[in-house]
Order: sequence, then C-alpha cells, then structure tokens
Amino acid sequence: MYFEDYQPGQTSDFGAYQVTETEIKDFASKYDPQFFHLDNEAAKKSLFGGLCASGWHTAAMFMRMLVDKLGEEHGSLGSPGIDNLKWLKTVYSECQSVC
Repeated sequence: MYFEDYQPGQTSDFGAYQVTETEIKDFASKYDPQFFHLDNEAAKKSLFGGLCASGWHTAAMFMRMLVDKLGEEHGSLGSPGIDNLKWLKTVYSECQSVC
C-alpha cells in the first residue's frame, strides 16, 4: 500500500506501547534535557505533575509503531515533512502512580 491507497478518516490500530521511566530519562538526557523529563521530584512540582515523556520522544515512539505495523509490504519513499503536529495528552511512564 502507498499513501494514495488510504482514505480520509481511515483509522488503524497500532496496539499499546508501555513507556518506562528509564526510557523517558534516557531519551531526555540525549535530546530534550528539561527537568520534567529527568527529575521525578522536580517534575511533581511542574504543570505536568510528574515525570513525563518529551513530545519528540512520543513522535519517535509513534514512528517505531508505524514502521512495525506497516512492515515491508507497504511502500515508503520517505517523508516530505509534517505540516501539523500537536501533543494533546501528556505521556507518563507505566509506573507513574507508584514511582
């Protein structure tokens, strides 16, 4: 399948992805070193109320899930870019309530 094969409004299920505290901190330490991605106690005092994943991290997780879902049977010629990207919900680690 190629881009042209998809219809407007069509949806797909990509399954679940469990985000770990370690993964959040590893990504943030390399690419988005803000305190609410790195420091549990400081993050609790932030507007997020706890340690959360970087928006760029969530975009990277989605890309991985997309490639895994589509597999080799789908055609890809790369991407021309993104016109609109919004982070509507905060992504927390799987153990947010107990960490």
